[in-house]
Amino acid sequence: MKFILPILIFLSLLLSKETITEVTETYPDGLPKEVTVYALVKDLSENNPFIPLQKYSYDKDGNLTKYREYWENGKQSKELQINRGRIVERNWDINGRPKKMNQYSQDEYEIPKVISSNHENEQTMDEILKLIDQISIEIENSNNKISNNYKLIVKESETISYNNQKVVDLGNSFKVFQKSIDSLQSNLKGYLKDEISSMDNDFYSLINLLDNLEKRIIELELDIASLNEKLNNNDNKIDYKNFKRNSNKKIEDLKQEIRTLKNEIKQVKKMIDDNAD
Repeated sequence: MKFILPILIFLSLLLSKETITEVTETYPDGLPKEVTVYALVKDLSENNPFIPLQKYSYDKDGNLTKYREYWENGKQSKELQINRGRIVERNWDINGRPKKMNQYSQDEYEIPKVISSNHENEQTMDEILKLIDQISIEIENSNNKISNNYKLIVKESETISYNNQKVVDLGNSFKVFQKSIDSLQSNLKGYLKDEISSMDNDFYSLINLLDNLEKRIIELELDIASLNEKLNNNDNKIDYKNFKRNSNKKIEDLKQEIRTLKNEIKQVKKMIDDNAD
């Protein structure tokens, strides 16, 4: 739940703003060359009550050639260069640092429509993806712990198997020492029982950890679904297609990793039980 609370806080901060569209640049014949979408800020006592949200640039034939989005601080957050059916996408964080550049076919990319408060919603999506990454790190740490325990169990099991076989061989060769051998076997079984009990506790803790991670992933999916519904019900819809695809893929990968870890735990526990018999 400690990861879900920040999501709810960020969602509560999403506020719609009135937008104004203006032709900010024209060709000599009067055709629009650039159209800018502004947001009207609530505090009209500021020197500039308008902040840019988007800009659309067109060639002389009216074809869209460039699209830009801006953060609330005026820095550019996204730019699309459209040329010959291809789209080059560039993104920047709120401090102006560039992110990875992507290329798409124009047929598979939906150009954003007029939106409001885009920067706030993108920040919310970024926070959700960061939370997914944090859960992924926790699962990776759990996987490392299981891997280390697995190696230890294999080593202990090999040692116990070797000692058991040694005891059996000594018993067949030296009947005179049968009582001592029985005592040694009993001690080995007691040691194995204690080790298995300790490892069962570790497995129980790991299973609980994985179950908690699954619950947190389910809560995260509900938050994403809620955000999806909220954005779909907004009069000015937001292009969240890429965000939805990326977040769903990461969540599905996390689920698969949890299933894999649980199967590994079952296999290791079966091997221990077999050696105990």
